[in-house]
Amino acid sequence: MTTQHAPRKSRREWLDYYQRHRRRLVRSAILAVVVVGIAVPGVWLSLLGGADTVSRMANDAFVATSRASGLSVHEIRLSGRRNADRNALMTAIGVARDTPIFAVDLERLQERIENLGWVEHARISRHLPDVVAIHIEERTPFARWQHDGRLVVIDRAGVVITAHQPDLYRALPLVVGVDAASEAVVLIDMMASDPGLQA
Repeated sequence: MTTQHAPRKSRREWLDYYQRHRRRLVRSAILAVVVVGIAVPGVWLSLLGGADTVSRMANDAFVATSRASGLSVHEIRLSGRRNADRNALMTAIGVARDTPIFAVDLERLQERIENLGWVEHARISRHLPDVVAIHIEERTPFARWQHDGRLVVIDRAGVVITAHQPDLYRALPLVVGVDAASEAVVLIDMMASDPGLQA
């Protein structure tokens, strides 16, 4: 039994076939790319444990590449500090030299700094290639608050600024009691508006 093979198409015949069916071939190629583009990430997500894993891997690769390109922290620029303890600030910042600059989580860094008593607001920004800039706005001491045998300095909102050396703020009014911190602003402003009452 003899098996006959179809004659192979010449290059010219393939070109003619492509010209006649170009649109259908292009549509098929686009469809194949779309299917692969959907299927492959889905398989990877399944194998690697989900989108979080893939996102973390992509972020790690990006950070490593940026570090290799020289995008690492060489300087911390701190502005706005007047009373806040510098050592406490640097501990809260906690960014070591040569840390990849894109590995610095600006939101978490802001949160850590604003947890310090003196700091009311903090603004953090990256200045490529190697600077992290931090500007803080400090709270204004308003009164001294004594409660449970403890003396601290508070701002107008009753937020505790510091318990360190409160006697340095002896010129500030002294309020005493459980709710005194939150009620101090009403009382002190009332006295300030009436010199006779304040006396």
